[in-house]
Amino acid sequence: MIKYTIWFSLLMALLLVPLTPTAQAQNATALDIAASDPTFSTLVAAVNAADPAVAQTLGAPGSLTVFAPTNAAFEDLFATLGVTPEQVLADTALVTDILLYHVAQPASFSGELARLDGRAITTLLSDNALAVSSPGPGSIRLNNRVNVVQADITASNGVVYVIDRVLLPNRVFLGVGTNTSQPPPQPAATRTPVPAAPSTAGRGALGVAHLAPTAPAVDVYVNGEVAVPGLTFGNITDFIPLAPGSYDVAIAPAGTSLQDAVFGSATVNVGNGQFLTAAAVGSLDAGTFNVFVFPNDLSGANGQARIGVLHAIEDAPAVQVYVNGQALIRPIAFAGQASAVGDAFVSLDITATTYPNLTVAPAGVPSRTVLDLSGITFDPGVYYLVAAIGSLANPDVLVITAQLPN
Repeated sequence: MIKYTIWFSLLMALLLVPLTPTAQAQNATALDIAASDPTFSTLVAAVNAADPAVAQTLGAPGSLTVFAPTNAAFEDLFATLGVTPEQVLADTALVTDILLYHVAQPASFSGELARLDGRAITTLLSDNALAVSSPGPGSIRLNNRVNVVQADITASNGVVYVIDRVLLPNRVFLGVGTNTSQPPPQPAATRTPVPAAPSTAGRGALGVAHLAPTAPAVDVYVNGEVAVPGLTFGNITDFIPLAPGSYDVAIAPAGTSLQDAVFGSATVNVGNGQFLTAAAVGSLDAGTFNVFVFPNDLSGANGQARIGVLHAIEDAPAVQVYVNGQALIRPIAFAGQASAVGDAFVSLDITATTYPNLTVAPAGVPSRTVLDLSGITFDPGVYYLVAAIGSLANPDVLVITAQLPN
């Protein structure tokens, strides 16, 4: 009898022990987890303001990956957009889009997400994917700017991640808190054209571009020596003729030293007859500052114009160039996230003419113009490097030209 009494006592003790947070979460939906934590009160208010289908999805059985912004993340968003919480929450369609952009299927725990480094996941918001990166062990970043601060909170219908910023779908980039009747931003005036490219007979050439909007002026070092002093944002050097070979490239704030380099040194291989551009992109503050190297095809174009298009807007989704709403190029992503040159840069020959309706917009969504290039003229036998630069709040375009050989 003593034996059974001991087992009964142990059983009662186990039943009376309060559930741990993990155990509670496993019996709660993703919506329950948010509602039970005051850190997510703004998120819960957003769910209540959205289409009822959002709450139904977050509270129903399923297999979801949910990225949950904290109250502080929402406060940063409202301040950045210059709007009040009431203004945002009053727009049911907008709030619904934002929330659906924070949910993916199926449930993916941190180990699975980390293995997706450099790829994208589909969200419940149509035409809006999330870029996933893993900058280091145990680190997950979304769209190259939003950090996961707590991972793998298990819910009965999936997994929840706490994030430090609100993820913004395409439509938010195009006018929350602004007068949307205003025309889209126009391209900046074309900078001074690059002269005809130097002869590369037995040689190569390297140009350097500063396309990191928040970075200061920089000095560019090649093989330990300053090759380009004081390069500022939105500028690109002429091509520098170099003998074919490998070169160590580093970038430091202007007026400092090689020991203060914020990038490099990194090896750039210059081939015989190659025209390469090394573009500084990303942000020093966000730890995303990087150099993207791409080739420029300066061979003859047989009477056509040639364009090279570069995506250098860090907080923008993948984009395409459209003519009259029809895609001219394949989707390209931000250069700082590209795993291959072709992911962020594309070059092609086009008819030399004036294009009355030429735009840059998110991939697959031509109606959501980010940059309006309408009216630009492309001349025959000219190479145009067209770089989308700046930020989505203040987009710009840098156009550099070079005369092609006959």
